[in-house]
This record gives sequence, structure tokens and C-alpha cells, in this order.
Amino acid sequence: MSHKILHDLTSLEDVCRLLDGISIVTSKKSIPIECSSGYILGEDIISGINVPPFSKALKDGYAVHASDTATAEPDSPAILLAGDFIPAGQGDRSYVQTGGSQEIATGAPVPEGADAVVMWKIPGVWGILSLYILPFAQERTSFLMVRI
Repeated sequence: MSHKILHDLTSLEDVCRLLDGISIVTSKKSIPIECSSGYILGEDIISGINVPPFSKALKDGYAVHASDTATAEPDSPAILLAGDFIPAGQGDRSYVQTGGSQEIATGAPVPEGADAVVMWKIPGVWGILSLYILPFAQERTSFLMVRI
């Protein structure tokens, strides 16, 4: 695949001049939602209800106990028992035991007992019964949307 080479870039001075010429309205006003096309939200809106009403996986991966993978290193990975697959839309909640994992689809409810989702591209599967998980402490928890 070839990449486009950009030779004619806008100079920093021209960019600054363009930005200086843009007027930004910073005031807020209340309008009916049906008249809000073309506007941006002036402040956060926080829902009074949880939608969905459960913690969900934000990426395809494996639901795990974070403590089971906290000390994993490339030369000393966590070996976890691989459990069932949890598809998005599944209504019944399953459970992840300590030392176990469950493959999970994006949007699926995180099973009870799990407090982290390791993205599926990160671990490597060794056979059917075990899961090889490399350490990715920062990424690990960023794939889980927690119900408040």
C-alpha cells in the first residue's frame, strides 16, 4: 500500500492567521431539543438511569480477575482456565472464578466475579483449556465500562 506524501503543507503562520480569524461563541443558551441541529452541547448531561443496566465489555476479549494478571510478565505469563463465550445480547449472567476467564464480545455483560477485560488481540490462546495473558496493566481496565 502506498502512502500519499504531503509536500505542500500550510505554514505555521498561515495556520495561526486562519485560527485567529475564527470567532467562537462561548455563551450557552437553552433551546428545545428539536431545534438543536447545528449546536453543540454546552455542558455534560448525566442520565438518571444506567443504560445498559450492567457493566459491559468495550472490546472483544477475555473477562478476568485483574488480580490474576497483575504480576504477569512476558517471560512469566498468567495461565488462566478458558471458560465459555459470552455473546452480546446474552441475558443470563455467568461467573468467572479466580484463575479463570471467559471470552467476551463487545457490548456483552461482564460476568460476575470479573473486574477487567483483556482485549483479545493481547493474549495468545494455548489450547482449549488455558489462556496465556501478557501484562498490559494500563490497557486491561480500559476495555470495561463499569455500571455506576
